[in-house]
Amino acid sequence: MRANDGRCANAEKAVKSTGAPLSITKAATRLCKSAAALAKVRDKGSVQCLQIDGDWLSEVELLRDFTAVRQLTLQGCAPLTTLSAIGVMQSLSSLIIQECGLVTASGLEQCRTLVTLHVKECPQFTRLSDGAAEVPVRSSTAYIALQTLHVTGCPAFETLDGLSAAQALRVLRTPFTAIASLEPLQQCRHLALVDLEGCVHLQSIAGLRGAPALETLGATGCGALRSLRGLESASALTVLEVAKTGISTLDGLGCGPALQVINASGCADLRKIAALSTATHLQYVNFSGTEVDDVSSLECLGTLESLLLRGCRRLVDLQCWPTLEHAARLRLVDLTDTPIQRVAEDFKFPTVLRDLDVDEWPRSDLAFIPPRSQLKNVCVRNRRLRDITHLANCGAYLQYVDLDGCTDVCCLSPLRSATGLVLLSVEGTGVSDLTPLAGCVAKLERLFVGRCVHVLDISVLAAAQALISISLSGTSVADISALAASTGTLERLWVEKCSGLCDISVLAKTTSLQSVFLKGTGVSDISALAGCAPVLKTLSLRYCYKVHDITVLEDARCIRELSLEGTRVCDLSPLAGTAARLEKLFMNGCRRVSDISVLAGASRLTHVDLSETGVTDISAVSASRRTIRVLRLRGCSGLRNLSALIDEVNRSRHSWEGVGVDRILEIVG
Repeated sequence: MRANDGRCANAEKAVKSTGAPLSITKAATRLCKSAAALAKVRDKGSVQCLQIDGDWLSEVELLRDFTAVRQLTLQGCAPLTTLSAIGVMQSLSSLIIQECGLVTASGLEQCRTLVTLHVKECPQFTRLSDGAAEVPVRSSTAYIALQTLHVTGCPAFETLDGLSAAQALRVLRTPFTAIASLEPLQQCRHLALVDLEGCVHLQSIAGLRGAPALETLGATGCGALRSLRGLESASALTVLEVAKTGISTLDGLGCGPALQVINASGCADLRKIAALSTATHLQYVNFSGTEVDDVSSLECLGTLESLLLRGCRRLVDLQCWPTLEHAARLRLVDLTDTPIQRVAEDFKFPTVLRDLDVDEWPRSDLAFIPPRSQLKNVCVRNRRLRDITHLANCGAYLQYVDLDGCTDVCCLSPLRSATGLVLLSVEGTGVSDLTPLAGCVAKLERLFVGRCVHVLDISVLAAAQALISISLSGTSVADISALAASTGTLERLWVEKCSGLCDISVLAKTTSLQSVFLKGTGVSDISALAGCAPVLKTLSLRYCYKVHDITVLEDARCIRELSLEGTRVCDLSPLAGTAARLEKLFMNGCRRVSDISVLAGASRLTHVDLSETGVTDISAVSASRRTIRVLRLRGCSGLRNLSALIDEVNRSRHSWEGVGVDRILEIVG
């Protein structure tokens, strides 16, 4: 369990809801799907809303009589490459161009009333105006009324030339385009939202220097961006998204109290964040995956809600925040893979904290959890951890607890009062006794105690009626009859290497089981899986040496991965009903298997292991010649049809990973 790395609600709202294109009222829209339909429109000069749909429109000249149109949609007009004659629409205020062959919007600058322009899924669209070498736009009134410009799904769009006079522009969205410069925006003083996500060629945002009203800047994934120069005067900036860029410093960011959100995660060269000392109202801070080594400059504890410092390998000291417990609005802290070594002696997280992820920590207890804590989700994978007593401070608030790998944690008594527990993972710990969970299994949906070698008894789960997933792999459990209460909800079961487990009859009433892992158990009879066979997707019987009959799988229809390695199975015919869905089949060591003709109905196989089987005819595998990536035939002697199979694969022109002609011959040889 890990805390969600999502942007705060304010940023989400700003990026998704600001500056949406004007909608067209369907009742008042004239829809024309052919030239004939267009010709039949009466009073063309009075139509205000017009939608053209289809590849019959090759030039805007055909719309010359619609002089009063205010809202125009051009959709699916593949032959349409230019808007040169659109200037006749002197009342046009909203234009949507979708899935057209548009290359340039030259001519549109003549529509001086245009407020909203949305160009979508036009892969050849490159620019608003003709290039400077052709017909430069010198008009001081070009796009003078434009407030919203969206260019989405247009990877060839490369320049904002033509917007130098667009002083009313407030919203600009050009995500995943080829934009390299924002210089044409220098006069756009009213810009409030700029979305440049995925513009990998963008190297500078200096063109935003003339936009003091800028509130939201999204530049996530602009890998060539090295500096924030241009934001010196952006005192109104509220949301800054610069994740996965090449910035190494926040210099140039003239942030103030208005800044609420900063996401610079994945900026691998970013280390110093002192420029944020004046951002006293930050709510969401994400520096995950950066080189940040000092967070003392953050002066926003009174407003901070989410702090994500995942993978900040240089951050070792939190002594700068002895009063973090007074951060009255802090709900999420993620310090995963961050090697904290020093904290204040009395360091505590605030009582209102809901989500906490911590890996390395300088202490062996959870004393940072204060009394009456409201923590819901706790993930602590600290190998120093021994004492989880302070989890009792969370009481019924606790829902998700992940202590994987905390090898010295042995006692679960502090969870007695966690009556709202939904997920508990203590894999690889020293836990041996599950009885402290007696009062909190009623709502438990996921329990992972794998590799807890001293766990013998799971009778406490007899009261668990909501279990969806349970892992007992590597424990000493030999009796799973306590799972009877959860047979109606159970979907995933791991009991691998539970060598003493022989009886799975308790599963006879399960109807929702999708994944069952019985590897290395003493199970010999799998008939109890009859009820769930129709929905079963993954079944591992690896090294279940006593299993010889898989007749129960005759009703299986959804199995994608099946492992029969080391079993005594000899008949694969029960797989006929699910062969079409099979993707991975492992039968290494099934020496009694000689006939795989059932695989003639399998066309999706990617991995097949027939090593050490009695198979001699592999022609059935050719049904998957287009999908198969790995085929193992080690120890299969007397193979027939091998050459024919190789020829079929070669004809399919498909690259086999780890197979190929040489690889097959090597295995067989």
